[in-house]
Amino acid sequence: MPHHAYIDESGTMDYQGVMSVAMVILEGANTAQRLHDHVMTALNPKYIQLVKQLKKERKPLPGLHYADMTSEQKRIVAGRLSQAKVAVLTAHHRHQGDKSHTERFSIYGELIKICVRSALETHKDLIVGVAKQGGWQKYEQDFCARLRMLPEEFTRQGNYRKAEFMLLSAAKPGIQLADFYVGAVRDFTMDESVTVPFDLVSEQVITREFHALEVVESER
Repeated sequence: MPHHAYIDESGTMDYQGVMSVAMVILEGANTAQRLHDHVMTALNPKYIQLVKQLKKERKPLPGLHYADMTSEQKRIVAGRLSQAKVAVLTAHHRHQGDKSHTERFSIYGELIKICVRSALETHKDLIVGVAKQGGWQKYEQDFCARLRMLPEEFTRQGNYRKAEFMLLSAAKPGIQLADFYVGAVRDFTMDESVTVPFDLVSEQVITREFHALEVVESER
């Protein structure tokens, strides 16, 4: 059975100091939804009833957005997530100077590749959802095609790997979980005195790789 993985980013702009990507690996197709519901219920015990009501009214559902949380909310979420079977792979790039959108997107793509390669070292079959970026309709086909080359690298070396890639909305539960993890790890990466909520999920974070990446061929 394949593992399901979700990827999100934070800090893509030059002025934000550090660009980070996190890949969250879960077991089972429905694990992300269950874990998301569990976390949201920790924040609001009436969450399930609220969702049912909002669906009837066809209104937007509440989401898990790291940047909008208080420190206490982050600690509550991290406490619940720390109890789950989750593996998190991250990669980071420290911004230097001003870059074009194309250059930043290229680095973002390389950080994703670093995480995927790390995941394929220990996972033979993955279904990977990557958070959509603005203008995703223009880059989706080529971007996913490039990612599909990664398991082929392993297979050519005699280590068969399989992976499917797709772009997902930020509203998807798995992407929201990845949003939380990338926010927590990036905060700690920028300032190691900021231990909340990283301290609670740190054991789930398998890799924190730093890379001074050269800009490669445009992927967008």
